[in-house]
Amino acid sequence: MKKKMLNKLKSRMAGKKILFAVTILLFGFIARAQESAPDFPWDDVTNKVSYTDVVEVDGVTAADLFKRLTDWFNTYYSNPTNVIQSNDTEKKEIVGQHRFDTFLTDKEVKSKDATMQYSIAVACKEGRFKYTITDILKYQSPKIPIEDWLATDPPAEALIPTLIQVDSFFIMLTDDLITKMETEPKVRDDDDW
Repeated sequence: MKKKMLNKLKSRMAGKKILFAVTILLFGFIARAQESAPDFPWDDVTNKVSYTDVVEVDGVTAADLFKRLTDWFNTYYSNPTNVIQSNDTEKKEIVGQHRFDTFLTDKEVKSKDATMQYSIAVACKEGRFKYTITDILKYQSPKIPIEDWLATDPPAEALIPTLIQVDSFFIMLTDDLITKMETEPKVRDDDDW
């Protein structure tokens, strides 16, 4: 009798484990199906994806903002000389072009998906700076502008993980830029030793 009850209990537990596993898988599929492309910012004039903003930094001169900007380019990018295309000290503007990779993860294996390229321009004026990130494309032959990926509504499901990574990359980049530009640099006191 005890053996019969024990077998019945094991059978119920196995059924619950299977139900639990199926539920987890089902939620995974639902979550993945609900994953959608980010809402990219558009420039109505150029009809391109464009991350742009004017950020107020009260009480900071254009020269000081430009110094902070130069420091940011030199620390954010591992090889800033390859990124910076124009460094105009008179206009207080830096223009650059950079590439980064996106990745796919399948069964815990990470593989390169795409190399993305973009243009970045940052200009400084008294008490404010403006950044513009645009000309985002998949760097291959031929180059594919991100706008082509977004031409269908919704974009192809296979592109969504890449689009999410691209949007996340630019959100983190702009957050880092804004933080650096708003933060007063630390001045080393050579007399304090």
